[in-house]
Amino acid sequence: MAVTSAKIHFNDKGVPVAEDFDDVYFSAESGWEESLYVFIKNNQLPERWLKDTENKPSIPKPFVIAETGFGSGLNFIATWELYDRVRQQAENQGKTFPKLHFISVEKFPMSAGEIAKTSQPWPELQAYVDELVSQYPKLYPGCHRLSFDNGNITLDLWFGDIEDVLPNIQSPIEGIVDAWFLDGFAPDKNPQMWQPSLYEQVVRLGKAGSTFSTFTAAGQVRRDMKAAGLDVEKRKGFGRKREMLAGYLSEKPTSKPPKPWFYRSPNTSNSKNIAIVGGGIAATSTALALIRKGYSVTLYCQDESLATRASGNRQAGFYPQLQADMNAQSLIYLHCFHYASRYYQALNNQGFEFAHDWCGVNILAFTPELQNRYQNLVSKNQWPQDTFEWLSPEQTAEKAAIDLPYWSLYFSEGGWLNPPELIQAQINAAKSVGELDTFYHHKLESYQQLANNEWKLVWNNGETTTADALVIATGADEQAMRLPNLVDLPLLAVRGQVEHLTTSESTASLKTVVCHKGYFTPTLNNRHTLGSTYVKNEHCEKVRIEETQKNLQTQIKAMNDVNWPTSLQSDQQGRASIRCTTPDHLPIMGNLFNYQHQKRQFEDLYKALPDDRYPLAKPEKNLFVLTGLGSRGLCTAPLLAEAIACQISGQPLPLNNKLLEHLNPNRFLIRDLIRRQN
Repeated sequence: MAVTSAKIHFNDKGVPVAEDFDDVYFSAESGWEESLYVFIKNNQLPERWLKDTENKPSIPKPFVIAETGFGSGLNFIATWELYDRVRQQAENQGKTFPKLHFISVEKFPMSAGEIAKTSQPWPELQAYVDELVSQYPKLYPGCHRLSFDNGNITLDLWFGDIEDVLPNIQSPIEGIVDAWFLDGFAPDKNPQMWQPSLYEQVVRLGKAGSTFSTFTAAGQVRRDMKAAGLDVEKRKGFGRKREMLAGYLSEKPTSKPPKPWFYRSPNTSNSKNIAIVGGGIAATSTALALIRKGYSVTLYCQDESLATRASGNRQAGFYPQLQADMNAQSLIYLHCFHYASRYYQALNNQGFEFAHDWCGVNILAFTPELQNRYQNLVSKNQWPQDTFEWLSPEQTAEKAAIDLPYWSLYFSEGGWLNPPELIQAQINAAKSVGELDTFYHHKLESYQQLANNEWKLVWNNGETTTADALVIATGADEQAMRLPNLVDLPLLAVRGQVEHLTTSESTASLKTVVCHKGYFTPTLNNRHTLGSTYVKNEHCEKVRIEETQKNLQTQIKAMNDVNWPTSLQSDQQGRASIRCTTPDHLPIMGNLFNYQHQKRQFEDLYKALPDDRYPLAKPEKNLFVLTGLGSRGLCTAPLLAEAIACQISGQPLPLNNKLLEHLNPNRFLIRDLIRRQN
């Protein structure tokens, strides 16, 4: 379902008013002070943050706040500003301060411009507002993960109805939230939100001992909170408001999550040490994500250097893959694309440079059938208007700066990147913030879990090592695909050959990446990249002349209305590699599992019994996988690496349950059991 933006106006005091609820977003007298009193003081935040500096677990977890109703962002900004001051004081005293993770849900989001306007009464908050506005996401549903202050602040901004969002936030059984800001418009103005189901989610997602506060003191709200299992008390309200409610979750009830067959188990080891097997974008993205969360990582690569295989091309296109309907696959790719875009820009801004160009991508409607399909995508109006542009042939040619008389979908935030340089930038970034050891010429022969739940790893060179947790991110390597647990996954090897063509007078002007059945990039070091073939169940990586000819002919056939593709010539500077993909063209991310064990666990799924009648999935302990990225690894790797690092560490995940189901390693088995095909 598409997201509807807020309908607001500003009253004579400059306070935003929600027209659908006939209510102000904050107090005209002192919205900032009200936020500090109601939410920050009544959740005892500074005291609890400072107390966390005394507890130093091996993997420090962030302090997690969840909010109902992002609105103008004032509560988040006020919390950030206070957190910034308290953290600086603590660090000046040599204390290690917890990171802050802020989760907020908004059904009717403001625009970036409206949020900027609401902060005008408080110029001292302007720097924080400017950073928020600079990253403010496009208005489509789901979790938009934003990072501030070198990773000290994470904001998960969930767009959607709270009745749908909260039940679909992934959580380990012990919960993820430390404090709740129960905001939103008043119960008499917004009764749809203040329902018993809300407090059930406060209990489900909250940790034992988590706190909450809210500006309201309505009797029905208090009774519903108590019925859900919360300890509630009345406290003095802010300003002229006599009372408010606050309290805590004293006892965490044990309950089975919905769809227990898709339960994501965190790492059960308290150790910091994790081994990652792989040498491409999936492996290095995961290494950086885990190191940023405090883990020590050992990366094992079977080759003499990183980015030797599918991640080794000189240029790779960067854009999302959308369909006319806002289905799970399109949402996964769009969330991955925008997260990756912010991630790559931040990496580059931090000084970890790599060749790239956000030059835009033109996806050509080079046949009448494609033109009809893309026009249908545009006319359905499912996606935010600023996601892409529908360009006329004249506009396409103007953007690309080359003769292209075709309608096209134009992604202005897309472009191309150099994967090997990007991977090295990730390694450099990882080493700058934590512990990373990299070993080459290490091909995994086998692995075995020991009695203490460590993993024993046996390598082709005769070495044996151990790891407390293991992440396999090996791509389409033949031997790796036959390893235990992986052999039961429907992984597919697909050979792809690209050509690196010398720039000619007729192609030098090209400014955008051009996509059709293949793709063609602007010049880098006097060469374009043209690709790519798609040959299933192939593991040969030698360049073939017949595939070179096929790539050239694909270019000519797709753009047969122009002459310049016929001038393209090869000097046999191509490159072939093997991608790893899946039958549903989506990656695999999460716990690896024992196929026969889970088949027995869920053999009755076809009966469609109530969820609580099924057992909790039991995957292999401390064994994880990220693979099957296909040709979209540049788009998907950063967000999926962040997600698996969050799962391992028991932190909030940046995708909802509905999307995570489409990425779960056991999804193919579960689908077969539901259809009784296994």
